[in-house]
Amino acid sequence: MMSKQKGIGGMKENVARGYRAGGRAPKGYLLKKLETGAVRDGAPVTKSVLILSEEAPQVASYLKMRAAGKPRGKAQKEAGLSLSVSTLIGMEWNALTYAGHTVWNVNNERKRGQGYKGNGKRRPRKEWVIKENTHKALISSEEAEQLLHRLENSSIGKKVSEAKTGHSNYLLTGILTTPEGELWMGDRQQHYRTKPKRGKKSRWLNMSTVDTALTSKILGDMLSPKFVADVTKSTRRAARSTVNDPTAGLRDEITVINNQIKKAMDLAVKLDDPDPALEKVNELTAQRKSLEAQIERLERENSVQKVLANLSESEMARTLKTLAKTFEEMPSKRWKELIKTLVKQIVLDPETLDCCIYYSIPVENRICMASPRGVEPLLPP
Repeated sequence: MMSKQKGIGGMKENVARGYRAGGRAPKGYLLKKLETGAVRDGAPVTKSVLILSEEAPQVASYLKMRAAGKPRGKAQKEAGLSLSVSTLIGMEWNALTYAGHTVWNVNNERKRGQGYKGNGKRRPRKEWVIKENTHKALISSEEAEQLLHRLENSSIGKKVSEAKTGHSNYLLTGILTTPEGELWMGDRQQHYRTKPKRGKKSRWLNMSTVDTALTSKILGDMLSPKFVADVTKSTRRAARSTVNDPTAGLRDEITVINNQIKKAMDLAVKLDDPDPALEKVNELTAQRKSLEAQIERLERENSVQKVLANLSESEMARTLKTLAKTFEEMPSKRWKELIKTLVKQIVLDPETLDCCIYYSIPVENRICMASPRGVEPLLPP
């Protein structure tokens, strides 16, 4: 217990000094290690801070649109993000971090096999430890508060956040919705259920029945000749509609930034105290680096699109066969992870039980499985 308290005290001190208290970087950021000057066991002691990643402009655009009240689906599409609903909601819950603040002690302690203490993931706001202005912000503090206010008053946001704690074995939470876009919730009685509304009761469906039916359908689709043909056709059509040079505007921005850097450097030479001008140079250089990373990503994606525009059915068949084999060989406890790399959304009507699967299959220029991050949906339902 003494060791635990010392660890907690150390994390609090890290936060107070503007460092990360552990954990991976949120989307839109990367971790950068800084040497503190101290040495432990012959090695320099380092602390982590957040710096912008190449995804930062897309993440900022999405969060700003959500703070302004734009529907999640539209904001995601316009920002160019291809992420699950649960991931997007997780980003919104992390709004204060995106406003440039380091936040700690948000989540309750987790009990093995029993979820979180107090039957809730998040502690009361008054218990959070917040150090303001520790890294580059993607949104304003006002926008962050708007995002949190919406989530705190949204039962969907709360339920998806709870589903991410991992205390259930539901395969489809986060992607299984009604035709109106409302999420089916996982219930501890091993059922999916809808919210009651307009005098109608909730609809309850057995978890095992739904999961078995839909995973069987997904596997069957992977090996279906008609599905292969449809996927190939949709992939070619999506690839051929790609803009020839998506980086032109970004290159113009870099030209403007280069001119600004030159002016700031010229000014720094003339000033007795050049620090403010050099600080501006550092800020502009970081912006340029972010734009260059974005251009590199877009050029890479554009080259992939050119390959996909001429994709053959035999190549697509091999890809889907590999996906199906991976699915069958993977332990069932990891099926949820794989399903979310293949399926963007499953719409299940609670009244008619009609079901529609929206696929978003990751394909790269070698025609094989790719990372699920950053993949644009290629297929119609």
